[in-house]
Amino acid sequence: MAHRFVALIIAVGIIAFWFRVRRCAPESIVLKRLLELVGFSPGCQITLGAWTIWSNKAADIATAHVAVGAMIFSLSIAPSGTSDR
Repeated sequence: MAHRFVALIIAVGIIAFWFRVRRCAPESIVLKRLLELVGFSPGCQITLGAWTIWSNKAADIATAHVAVGAMIFSLSIAPSGTSDR
């Protein structure tokens, strides 16, 4: 249950990121592309998580679930390529 709670917190963070980018940096192409990829990922992650449960924890599906989670993490901390200077 803790896993699902943390997933909910992450999903809320991604939604907040989406709104903030739309409001504060509408002209940034790099952030918009990152936003598209990170914004699509939670749906994929939720689907893979449910599929993992329904498939009796099949190794290939569970591995895909973990890989998408790692991708979300890495994209969430990636530098935007812009600077405030």
